[in-house]
Amino acid sequence: MINKILIFVALFNICSVSHASLAKNRGYTFRTFDVPGAVETYATNTNSRGQVAGHFYDGSHYFGYLFSNNGFMQLDTPSSVDIEAISVNNNGILAGQYFENGHLSAFIYKAGRFTPINNPKNPNDHLWFTNIDGSGQVSGYYGSPPYFHGFTYLNGNFSTVDVPNATSTMINDVNTGGQVAGSYFDTYIPNLTGHAFVLNKDGVKTFDAPGATSTGFISINAKGQIIGNYNDSSFASHGFIYNDGNVIYVDVPNATSTTLLDNNDNGQVIGFYIDNAGIYRSFVYSDSTFTTINVPGSVSRSDIIGTYINTINACGQLTGQFIDNSLHTHGFVAYPNHSKKKGCQKGKRNDNDDDVTD
Repeated sequence: MINKILIFVALFNICSVSHASLAKNRGYTFRTFDVPGAVETYATNTNSRGQVAGHFYDGSHYFGYLFSNNGFMQLDTPSSVDIEAISVNNNGILAGQYFENGHLSAFIYKAGRFTPINNPKNPNDHLWFTNIDGSGQVSGYYGSPPYFHGFTYLNGNFSTVDVPNATSTMINDVNTGGQVAGSYFDTYIPNLTGHAFVLNKDGVKTFDAPGATSTGFISINAKGQIIGNYNDSSFASHGFIYNDGNVIYVDVPNATSTTLLDNNDNGQVIGFYIDNAGIYRSFVYSDSTFTTINVPGSVSRSDIIGTYINTINACGQLTGQFIDNSLHTHGFVAYPNHSKKKGCQKGKRNDNDDDVTD
């Protein structure tokens, strides 16, 4: 689940849950890292094999990388492209999006081979990547404002996905069961009249949060549990968990804004919020408890998200980047010290890790 929130955070954000508690950095070991020679390092996700995908900036261009116990592997990509987002599935297949000469395209990277993805009917369309699943299916949306269409791509086959009667459709996620979640518009995008949708074999289901000016689904797990965000009439952001028509609204206590970003198959949710002092904070929501996540050494400011979590995997491992007090960006993976899932790497301190347990 990549990049989608950058497009939708202004449109769809998050609300309140009773009986919630707030904790800080409890029970995680942080591994921080930088690609050698990089000015900035961004980490996108960690698969079940412990491989971390991301991109880095060397002062001139952006490149993709894969990080594992064997070290960093830079992707062999054309010198003219700038990698903007990237993700790796459990089979080690990477996908993402890139800029080349002002044009945005998606790509898939398998066995050392870089394959561009574009709309075959109109290669000039910009194309945004949002997800790659276990089979290697890539999804996202393409077009030019104010018109967008969802797409899926697998084994060279490019398919368009549109919600009936929508002026624009944006796919944010596809789960292992083939359920498609995202947002659609029935008027022009500048009017911010977004609606959430999920598409499965039974057709399309739509959802609008009560009183919302815009609603969107962001991520769907293998069980069909969906997280999303909405804006109220004051453009305050709120979040929710949607499960077959049942909705739980999610707001960090005392926050002025909450935004959900990703969920895993265990029902854990990540996101960020703005506290009552105007500071951006990242969090994990699990078992009705909010845990604030701050990578040690990250900056706390009202104009920067010092710790930004991109994804949470099935093991509960968090992947993202943080900005230090010198405003340099570094990658990180946070390992839960008490993972409930068998076969998962648990947090354990070593010389390069920061163990924060509060």
